[in-house]
Amino acid sequence: MTVHEAWERVENWLRSHAPAAYDSLPGPATPDEIRSTEQTIGRALPQELVDSLSRHNGSGEFVLPNFHRLNDANMIAVECMEYRRAEDDRRMGVDVSALPPGGFFYWNPNWTPFAHDESGNSLFLAQARGGSPGSVGVHEKDGGGSFPQHRALTSFTALLEYTARGLHDGIIDLWGEQETYVDDDGFLEWREAGADDEVAWSMDEMGRRFGFD
Repeated sequence: MTVHEAWERVENWLRSHAPAAYDSLPGPATPDEIRSTEQTIGRALPQELVDSLSRHNGSGEFVLPNFHRLNDANMIAVECMEYRRAEDDRRMGVDVSALPPGGFFYWNPNWTPFAHDESGNSLFLAQARGGSPGSVGVHEKDGGGSFPQHRALTSFTALLEYTARGLHDGIIDLWGEQETYVDDDGFLEWREAGADDEVAWSMDEMGRRFGFD
C-alpha cells in the first residue's frame, strides 16, 4: 500500500464516521514549502513523508494512535533545528569518546521528526544516507530516541496503513490496545479498549468505582 492509498482509507473512514476530524485535515503543502524545509534541515526529506505532506500538510485534528499529530512542513524544520541545538548543548565540553553507542546523547541529525503529542514527545523517521525510508522511532522529551519493535513502525507508510486498518476495524494494538471513539462533535479519539463510554464525576460514583469511603 502506498502513502496515498493509506491516506485514502483514512479519509474515507473519517468522512463517514468523524466528519469534524475529516474537515480539519489541512490541504497539501506546496513544493516551495517542502523545498524550504529541506533547505533548512540541509537534506532531502524521505519520499514517503514528501508524499504525505503533498496530500496533507499536517493532520489538523486527526490524531494517530496515542494522540500523535502529524507535523506540517514548517514544524518539521523547526523541530529538527530545536533538537539539533539541544544535542549540541549536551555535547558542549564533552569528550567525544564519552558519547554513548551511536555517538549522540539526545538527537541524531539524520532523524526527521514527523509527529508530536501534547507532552513534548515525538515520532521520527531514521533517514539513511541517500534518502532511503527508515524505521519509525520514538523520541521522549526527557530522554532520547528508541526504536520499539512493531510491524507498524517499520516505515511511515506502514504506520499510516496500520492506522487506517485500525480505524476500519475499530481497534488497534500499537501503544497498548486502543479503540476508536468519536465524540458528539465528530472528532476522533483513541481510547483504552473496553473503557466506559462515559465517566460520572459525582463523588458517589467516584466512591463506587474506586472504593473511596
